[in-house]
Amino acid sequence: MKILDTYRTGQTGYSNGAPGIVLITDAMPDWNQQQWRDLMKAHNIEPDPKPFEPSYKLVFGVDTFTGRRWEMNSRLFADTATLTFLAQRYGNGKTRETDILGQGGTFVIEAKPAEFQLLDGRWVNAGMIAGFYTDNPEGEFPGVADRQIKAILAKDE
Repeated sequence: MKILDTYRTGQTGYSNGAPGIVLITDAMPDWNQQQWRDLMKAHNIEPDPKPFEPSYKLVFGVDTFTGRRWEMNSRLFADTATLTFLAQRYGNGKTRETDILGQGGTFVIEAKPAEFQLLDGRWVNAGMIAGFYTDNPEGEFPGVADRQIKAILAKDE
């Protein structure tokens, strides 16, 4: 079951000020989802912002000697929006692209992996960190990816 929208009903006329949460999920029939959305709108209750979902670049490796191309592991190549989110949440906001192959040779990659700097100065690959959110989507497992990332980063200090 995936949570599509979350509405917090506390401090509104709808719930008489009592705290409450309305979850709209993909398990609900479409008509029921719309009914709840209409009810929340009638009471001027906006849905919570959508949870973070990482996205990645489609990158190919190329053997310039043979001309062969193949898809690289996308989890090494976070897109700009994902990089920015992670750099602000877990780092100091500094980002860079790193050439993982160096100079020379016949193998090239069409893009460089993005990294962000942690508060302690270490640099980490944004795509690998974003993978925690891919494996534990916020809409299904709220807070799990965040806890795992913080635990892993604290372990390596």
